[in-house]
Amino acid sequence: MTGKDGVWRKRRKEITVEMNEVFVIRQAGRKVRAWCVGCGAEVVMVTPEAAAIVWGVSTRTIYCFVEAGKIHFLETSEGLLLVCTHSLMQVLVR
Repeated sequence: MTGKDGVWRKRRKEITVEMNEVFVIRQAGRKVRAWCVGCGAEVVMVTPEAAAIVWGVSTRTIYCFVEAGKIHFLETSEGLLLVCTHSLMQVLVR
């Protein structure tokens, strides 16, 4: 765009968009709270599939974190693997 004096001027527009997302995790109609030995506290535990959906990674990534000891987990007597959301958040936010 040219000004009154015939000199080209640049215009710059900056648009900021802020997005917030809330995820509700339910398993069998309830949150699963369990004692995490690694955290030493009661935390929300989720399946690897639920964790993958919430944090936008693959289930294989979650399983790799478990195998590498990067996140805390527990295995129920029925063989269900549950991962600690607190330790997972610490790994993914870094």
